[in-house]
Amino acid sequence: MAELRDRAEITDALYRFGLGQDLQDKELFASAFAADAELDFRPAAARWGAKPP
Repeated sequence: MAELRDRAEITDALYRFGLGQDLQDKELFASAFAADAELDFRPAAARWGAKPP
């Protein structure tokens, strides 16, 4: 039963991630992450020549 709950929670987080981006809803997007999550886009940004802070 815990495995099904885990899968549902993962699916829910992925939907909030994608829908938050599509709707440009910062709160919905942020709800897909843990409170202490950190995103590092430097490797991806470097591929197209950007230099994020």
